[in-house]
Amino acid sequence: MVEIIEPQSQISQYLRSESKTAKTIEVNQRIWIPTGDNNGNYFIKKNENWITNRDKKYYDQQLFYDEFIDDENKVIRPSRLKDDNRTIEGWSREDLLGPFRVVVDLGSGQAIALLQYSKEFPQTTFIGVDDNYQNTLPLNYHHPGVQLVKDNWSKLSLFKDNSVDTFISVQGGITWSCEGPKYDRTSTPDDFLASITRVAKENCFLLADSFYYSDLGIEKPSRLKITDNGEEIVAKFKQYGWDRIVLNKSAFFILTQK
Repeated sequence: MVEIIEPQSQISQYLRSESKTAKTIEVNQRIWIPTGDNNGNYFIKKNENWITNRDKKYYDQQLFYDEFIDDENKVIRPSRLKDDNRTIEGWSREDLLGPFRVVVDLGSGQAIALLQYSKEFPQTTFIGVDDNYQNTLPLNYHHPGVQLVKDNWSKLSLFKDNSVDTFISVQGGITWSCEGPKYDRTSTPDDFLASITRVAKENCFLLADSFYYSDLGIEKPSRLKITDNGEEIVAKFKQYGWDRIVLNKSAFFILTQK
C-alpha cells in the first residue's frame, strides 16, 4: 500500500530537513518546496555564497527585534530598534503579517521563514518571489498559505496593481536592489521602486533588514549612497510616495501617497 502523506505533513517534513540547523543545499542542486495541496515549486541554488535557508527566527531578529546575532562574526549587533520586540511604532506583528493580508517576500529562497510564518498566521496569504524558482505560477490573492513564484522583484510582472499589503525583505530586494551590489544588472533601484509601488496597496508596509548600513561598520558597494541614517535611500523612497516610520538603523516604510 502506498503511504499518502498529507500536505501539512509534507511541509513539516520539509521544514525539519531544510531547517537552519541542517546542511544547506549545494550549488545547482534542485529541491522541491511543498506548499500544500500538492502545490509547490522547485528551487535551484546558483551561487555558493548565497544563504537561502534563513528561518523565521532569523527574519524576526532582522525585522522586529532590538538585536540580532551576527553568526558570521559571533557578535550581537543592534537591529531595528523596536520597543518591546513585537511592535513597530504602534504596529504589531499581527498588523503587519496577520489575517487576510497579502504578504510578499522579495527573495524567499528555500521559503523556510514563509512556511513557518504561515503556521503562525494561517489566514494570511504569503507569496515568495525568487528568480531561482523553476515554475511561473498564477497567483491567488485570496488563498491563505504560501505560494512561490518565479519572478523578478524589479518587474513583478505576475502581480496585479494594488494587490500587496506588506513587503518583507531579508537580504533580498532591498539589499540587492538599493543597498548592495546589483543583483539584476538589467535594472536600477528606480525600476525596483516603481515595481513595488505599482503593486502595493495604499498604506502598504515594507520591512527590510539593515545589515549593510555603513553605521554597522560594514562597507559594501552600493547602488545608492549609504550614510549613517540612510538619507539617500529615504529620499529615493519618498520620491515614490513612501514615508519612513523608524529613523534609526531600519528600513521600515509605509506607502502614503498612491
